[in-house]
Amino acid sequence: RATASDLIFSGTNIYGPCTDPEKPDFLEEINVLSDSLQCPWVLLGDFNLIRSPSDRSNDNFDPHAATLFNDAIQRWGVHEIAFTNRRFT
Repeated sequence: RATASDLIFSGTNIYGPCTDPEKPDFLEEINVLSDSLQCPWVLLGDFNLIRSPSDRSNDNFDPHAATLFNDAIQRWGVHEIAFTNRRFT
């Protein structure tokens, strides 16, 4: 609950799997969680997924994983807050 506005929201701290075979199941877990929420939702942390090749500092890009991630973000209805003054974590 936000003290300034009394807004009730849900927050989820994310640390996604580092190995590719686990990522679809991880995203499905978040899908199940998103379906159960009835209030605004904040997700933060590290998904260990990227949305586009420009998010990488090297040429290692998995378009299938990026599509899964982008589709999940759209389904959840969340918006990415961009970094300022830095490109990568």
